[in-house]
Amino acid sequence: MATARVFVPADAAAVSVGADEVAAAFETAGAQVVRTGSRGMLWLEPLVELETDAGRVGYANAAPGDVAGVLAGEATDIGVVDQHPWLTSQQRVSFARVGVVEHPRRGREPILPLTRDRHDASPAEVTGRRAPAATELDDR
Repeated sequence: MATARVFVPADAAAVSVGADEVAAAFETAGAQVVRTGSRGMLWLEPLVELETDAGRVGYANAAPGDVAGVLAGEATDIGVVDQHPWLTSQQRVSFARVGVVEHPRRGREPILPLTRDRHDASPAEVTGRRAPAATELDDR
């Protein structure tokens, strides 16, 4: 049997309701986990998607205890996520690929700097430009 491929969001909204723990449980169960952004349906997070021949089938509000049922095809699903009415009613331009493609965050490194020193250094490290300090901004 082929290794199951699951998509689990890695954005703050999903992580705040347990997406990291769900992803770890899928990895422990032997699934290939791809971390993505959220599709925007925050009330369904963590929204896990299982790749199938029909498309990526969604499992809403997934918890680590749901992993075996999802992989066995026994858990309640919301259908193919691309066909969900909330998504099909939209014309997505800027966020068309968010939740579909792999999230740029690899590993467990924090996305935001955790200290003032790292905060001050991060804009130049990322963009080659220095962000203006608060004292350099006018009161516009």
